Amino acid sequence: MTPMTTTETLAALRGLDPRLSERVHVDLASREEFRSDFGRMVNRVPGAVVRCNSTEEVAVVVRHCRAHGIPVHVRNQGHTQSGQSCSDGGVLLDMAAMQTIHKIDAERLTATCDGGVIWRDLVA
Repeated sequence: MTPMTTTETLAALRGLDPRLSERVHVDLASREEFRSDFGRMVNRVPGAVVRCNSTEEVAVVVRHCRAHGIPVHVRNQGHTQSGQSCSDGGVLLDMAAMQTIHKIDAERLTATCDGGVIWRDLVA
């Protein structure tokens, strides 16, 4: 699949819920910040970065991207080692701000939490 250019990504994002417009970043500095992940083995520059604050916002962005054929990659804290959280063109969803731990079930060893929660916060 040919990566989308920033211009193509921005054009495809037109019509995205206007409440998210302040969290859609297409400037080079914002996009460069997300060009690699924790493993630093992959370099891909996204066409846009959307900084989501809730699962509802994630759903809005994913639905819009799916309807317009925009590739989406998700980044929480960037702790992949093979570039799974990197996007070449397309939209990168930054969920680092989503850090609520909703429930920890010690008996079942499970947790219900937002995508940006850091592992060490769950075991502290």
